[in-house]
Amino acid sequence: MGPAQSSCDRRPVFYFIGDSITEYGSDPDKRGFITILQHHYVRAIDCVNRGLSGYNTKWVLEHAMPVYVTELQAAYSASLVTVFLGANDAVLEHGPDAAQFVPLEDYRANLHEIVRRVRPFWLLTAKCF
Repeated sequence: MGPAQSSCDRRPVFYFIGDSITEYGSDPDKRGFITILQHHYVRAIDCVNRGLSGYNTKWVLEHAMPVYVTELQAAYSASLVTVFLGANDAVLEHGPDAAQFVPLEDYRANLHEIVRRVRPFWLLTAKCF
């Protein structure tokens, strides 16, 4: 595949954005959901796992979104993009992992912003909030 090819000529990709639940989705020992999809769509679809253990929506926006957007613009033709975040945002505000806590309204706004930024790069939209 040369750089001049259009996105329609690129191999279809399932692109997964998330936290540790997504990251470990590629672990065959845990029968992760990404592993199951990779097995089902072998030789038809490439799966790109961008799960970041410990990340919340704020950190994804600040640190990971530039990479995701660049990859989706230049490298991948995403047939499916998943955004699976929230477990780390929901830790106790005054608990041992308080640095990860994100207030509910901020979580909602962050999630909408993440979806807004990646939306132009996938073919079909289905939001489950």
